[in-house]
Amino acid sequence: LLASAMVAQSLIALLFLLCLVQATSPISTALPGCRTTCGNLTLPYPFGMEEGCYIPGFKMTCNDTFYDPPKLFMGSGNIEITQVTLDNVFMEGLVARDCYGELPTSTHVWTNIENTPYTLSYARNRFTAIGCDTLALLYRATLVDFTSGCISLCADDDSVANGTCAGSGCCQTAIPMGMKRIAAETAGVLAYLHSATARPIIHRDIKSTNILLDHNYTAKVSDFGASRLVPLGRAHLTTLVQGTLGYLDPEYFHAGVLTEKSDVYSFGVVLAELLTGKPAVSSQMSREEQLLAMHFISSMERGQLFEILERRVATEADGTQLEEVAQLAERCLRLTGEERPSMKEVAEELERLRRFERHPWAQPSSDEGSGRLLGRTGYQSDMDSVDNISMPID
Repeated sequence: LLASAMVAQSLIALLFLLCLVQATSPISTALPGCRTTCGNLTLPYPFGMEEGCYIPGFKMTCNDTFYDPPKLFMGSGNIEITQVTLDNVFMEGLVARDCYGELPTSTHVWTNIENTPYTLSYARNRFTAIGCDTLALLYRATLVDFTSGCISLCADDDSVANGTCAGSGCCQTAIPMGMKRIAAETAGVLAYLHSATARPIIHRDIKSTNILLDHNYTAKVSDFGASRLVPLGRAHLTTLVQGTLGYLDPEYFHAGVLTEKSDVYSFGVVLAELLTGKPAVSSQMSREEQLLAMHFISSMERGQLFEILERRVATEADGTQLEEVAQLAERCLRLTGEERPSMKEVAEELERLRRFERHPWAQPSSDEGSGRLLGRTGYQSDMDSVDNISMPID
């Protein structure tokens, strides 16, 4: 997380406002003998401050040594709790501050939610900056660099009320979407190009840098300069090889035969990037690991998937679903096009996984939530509303 000053005026604070959606059955009172208040806040069970007064992951700490009135914090960390109800817990955590004109001496405070039941949600969290003339950027150091940001004008710390930014002296932006949504929306676009247009279109240069996010964080496939129309009645084209090293279909690379399955292979590399956080090609890696596709396949064959997963992906996502996505990527990366699935099959599988992620309690045959991922006919996406600020329980 980075905040940088635009105009040298005053000290600014970059804040992260969060709330927790309670997944347990609410109980209105604390356990007998347990402390229930901290400052002006009342703490209901399953939250608690003393041993035996809370369930794992719901410990709170009341700091009455350095604060008057006392302040409540999540766990033993630095995320302040500002409001508690039976439905939600609102949190406020400083992540960085900069003195204008003194960016090299900026102070960064890392908000740590590891080893807790909480994860950041693109649908229910907001990134908030408070201060005057401030450029705030939110980024994640993985292969697909999820970045968003906002600009605040006119210092007014009272502009944020109940987690909502009024637009004066503050600004807010959404948390970029998760891996499976980006993958599913991209697959939906490619499936549409391959099977729903009057003449199939092969993109020919699918790679992570050609997958963009719009202002609603909907995935968009870009750069159609290398794409080719497939003549009616034909399944392939013989053409000069064009594309990006690391993403090229081996069959196309060696024989110049371009098919829809060439895009499938490239998309398999993108899936591997999303899973591992590694680039498609890296000269810094060992010879075996320089090409991600080969390294990914060999790791899968040795049963070492969870050893190569990007750490945050491994901790935030369901293990069974990760295995299914990895198996899908492995099928996309098979050397011969005949062994690869179609983009339509890939899109349908990712849609199923996304639907399960939103409704894990639903039966696999349930239609509830269908269209939430790739939308209705034509793979048109509909966005989750972002009208709350929350930190959902995993």
